[in-house]
Amino acid sequence: MKTDTRLRDDIIAELDWDPRFDARDIGVAVKNGIVTLTGHVKSYAERVAVQEATQSVSGVKAIANDLEVKLLGVLNVAIQKLPKLHYLR
Repeated sequence: MKTDTRLRDDIIAELDWDPRFDARDIGVAVKNGIVTLTGHVKSYAERVAVQEATQSVSGVKAIANDLEVKLLGVLNVAIQKLPKLHYLR
């Protein structure tokens, strides 16, 4: 079983590698294998892609996706009322 520190490092490496989004504004915290994602992305598709990339890392038990979507231009939208805890099967 991975330590939380090792799991966090693996997730950050996966997010940095994934070309579907810019990981510079994404924070990752891990406690007992449960990952909390914070920060912001540019679209809902990027929010989903970050979650998918996180789920792909071995050792992730659940994800609390607290990422905000900040659309470019005039609109700034925070998606906060979606289900936040996603258990993996």
